[in-house]
Amino acid sequence: MEVILERRRVLGVEVLYIHWLSLRNPRAQFSQRRPRLPGQEVPGLGLAREAGTMLARMAIRLGLGGVAFRPAHYHTAYAARHAFAFVDPERQGRFEALVRDLAGVPLLEATNAISEGRVLMDGRPYAWEADEMAYWLRESPADPGEVERERERVRFTLVAAPPAATGS
Repeated sequence: MEVILERRRVLGVEVLYIHWLSLRNPRAQFSQRRPRLPGQEVPGLGLAREAGTMLARMAIRLGLGGVAFRPAHYHTAYAARHAFAFVDPERQGRFEALVRDLAGVPLLEATNAISEGRVLMDGRPYAWEADEMAYWLRESPADPGEVERERERVRFTLVAAPPAATGS
């Protein structure tokens, strides 16, 4: 485990800000059960939830208002979605719409499709928005009405991957 943290203000609240968190097993190999996700060099440890709990306990101990980070990939935000929300309410609404519209797609396929530019938002190519997410230890400063409006406004669709090339 490697982690780089700092105290930082997000929406006027002092939080424990995660600049870098790596939970990986350098001796493990990717497999059918643990396939490579975008951004991975080696398989993860499967301890993201436990690490999040530990970081929240640290923030409580330090008297901070939450924990925040900027997910570089869809699968990272997806894994954090139960405790964390995007700081920007419109961004949170788009994320919720993305989760809704890709609900029938396995996570590996969904995160790869987003990374490869095969997801459309309202018919236009969608690029992953790596914005700040926060786990508020007190009440969230976001307006839930803004999240809902954006979630209902946008629709995401998946473009099929091109067929694999066959050798002659």
